[in-house]
Amino acid sequence: MLYELTEVRQVPDEGFRRWFRDGYFDLIVWYDADASGNPVGEPTGFQLCYDRGRRERAVTWRRTGTFVHERVDDGEVLGPKRTPVMQSAGAFDATGMVARFERESSRIDNAVVQLVRSVLSERANAPR
Repeated sequence: MLYELTEVRQVPDEGFRRWFRDGYFDLIVWYDADASGNPVGEPTGFQLCYDRGRRERAVTWRRTGTFVHERVDDGEVLGPKRTPVMQSAGAFDATGMVARFERESSRIDNAVVQLVRSVLSERANAPR
């Protein structure tokens, strides 16, 4: 079940970040920030990482219209640990992702749930 982390490092010039997680998902939601670093308005984007610890992949959405699906290359294949990098992951099961996300998100903000559900559902219904 997703829960919100309370001690989230805020990165200068990245806006304000909220972070939710469980054993399968990590969800980071970005907002614009005011001069004091507090969140302002609606989310500007999110990244939903899934299948953590196995074949981790991520969908990243930005309000500007960007949507990407990537896999995490953990950097361990070619010898000593290298820095993880994101690589294209192609298509994904958006319908299955929506269903699992809905089951795991009952304890987080409804506005965040609706945004993620809406973006993923749009992908599920997009022509292939």
